[in-house]
Amino acid sequence: MVEISSFNQMDIDDIAEFACNKQSEYNLSKDDAYKSSIESNHKYFMDLISEDCPIYGVTTGFGGSSTNRFDTQKSMDLQKNLIEFHGCGVGPILSEEECAASLLVRLVSLAQGSSGISFELLESFDCFIKNRIIPCIPAQGSVGASGDLTPLSYIAAALSGRRDVYYEGKVCKASDVLEKLKIKPYIFKEKEALSVMNGTSVMTAIASLTIIRAKQLAKIVAFNTALMVELFESSHSPFAEELHLRKPHPGQIEAASMIRGLLKKDKVDLPAKVGAIQDKYSIRCTPQVLGVLIDSIEWAGKVVNIEINSTNDNPVVLDKEGMVLNGGHFFGGHIAHVMDNLKTAMGTVTNLIDRQMAYLMECTQVSWLTENLTAPSLGDNQLINHGYKAMQITVSALTTEVIKNSFSAAVLSRSTEKNNQDVVSMGTIAARDFRDQLVMSEQCAAINTMGLLQAYYVSKESNIEFDFSPELKELLDSLSGVYKPVIEDRPMDQDIKDMVNFLFVEKGI
Repeated sequence: MVEISSFNQMDIDDIAEFACNKQSEYNLSKDDAYKSSIESNHKYFMDLISEDCPIYGVTTGFGGSSTNRFDTQKSMDLQKNLIEFHGCGVGPILSEEECAASLLVRLVSLAQGSSGISFELLESFDCFIKNRIIPCIPAQGSVGASGDLTPLSYIAAALSGRRDVYYEGKVCKASDVLEKLKIKPYIFKEKEALSVMNGTSVMTAIASLTIIRAKQLAKIVAFNTALMVELFESSHSPFAEELHLRKPHPGQIEAASMIRGLLKKDKVDLPAKVGAIQDKYSIRCTPQVLGVLIDSIEWAGKVVNIEINSTNDNPVVLDKEGMVLNGGHFFGGHIAHVMDNLKTAMGTVTNLIDRQMAYLMECTQVSWLTENLTAPSLGDNQLINHGYKAMQITVSALTTEVIKNSFSAAVLSRSTEKNNQDVVSMGTIAARDFRDQLVMSEQCAAINTMGLLQAYYVSKESNIEFDFSPELKELLDSLSGVYKPVIEDRPMDQDIKDMVNFLFVEKGI
């Protein structure tokens, strides 16, 4: 069981575990000292309100309308109206996993105890977490500052019994689910709806899940490279530890190590006496390309972990210091930039995958490799079968889309909301862009894996034997039950889906 409080830091693995594992247990801490800290922060805030202190979002309108002032008696209606007028999200609903991650990330942020909220609000979140009632959040409508206002309004609305939720594998009316479970809809106190909505939790949630997936993609690219090196009897020297210690970027060292760990250990690697003395860049420079993605993942993970455990609404309420501070913690700049950076790195890695696929399809590297990777057993019928020709075209098409989506979202800041939000982060768009990239990059990597497995099948049909390392042989054996060699031409769309599922959902290797 994972306990949620300001005393317990969460990370992307915790978020992904809750989002993807419906059996996981996450509970709000009931520790007396923790509960007391939340109640003390809330009391301080409520005392200020009772003293008629002017407070943003309590005695003022929102954003560019904050010059509108009124007494605190209107504050409860103000919170309700905030949720209502932000009910303008558009586009597809985020996946249940992304919505679940958003719910947990928002609770973790509010649980830091610097938002002036009541413990009862945290308990309402906790009730949704325990019963796995997941608010449905539209994908579009956030500029990433003031936070994910419109997307997070769907969490606030669900807590109060409105809009839709994922429940037991279905999309249901929140009111129906709460009635079924005998849960009272939450009534927001002063500032509480603003606290729920004015933060970076949707972009952070999507970022958390994509970083986990990106790590797996790096692993698959390393496997594909190692298998290509062995099938083509390429040089091992580009992956030597001694080489990469001379240019010690951590990600590059790790990439080389991942590939080297799958290669035959006792191979003597001396310059070839005949033929090319070194391989194409798409093999030789893989550590330098993949290493950038690995370093980018590491940086992104650190940034996202900070964001998860941060107070990112406004104003920030500090009872011990006796301060209510208006600032811009809702600005998702860090998330935007690490996602943009990952988009660029993923673009270059997907280009590498495409180039490796092209190298494989040249079919000139070794004498036994057939045109289009067709089965040798076809004999003369090889001429009317085209094997992996269209598979390469699919990789080329996907690669183009991935690279097209590599452009920065953060630089597309648009002034909006009466020019109050005159610079915005576009962090949620950047996170969604990277998520969409990953889907296509995973498909490219899966097709490349299939192409290499087809080449391995061709080698066996041609009575070519390889002395693979035990590590590489183990991974090949695990793939044998998933991959069905192409003999006569057949549709491959379901095969691609099955391979993507095995590599990136089941994480079979």
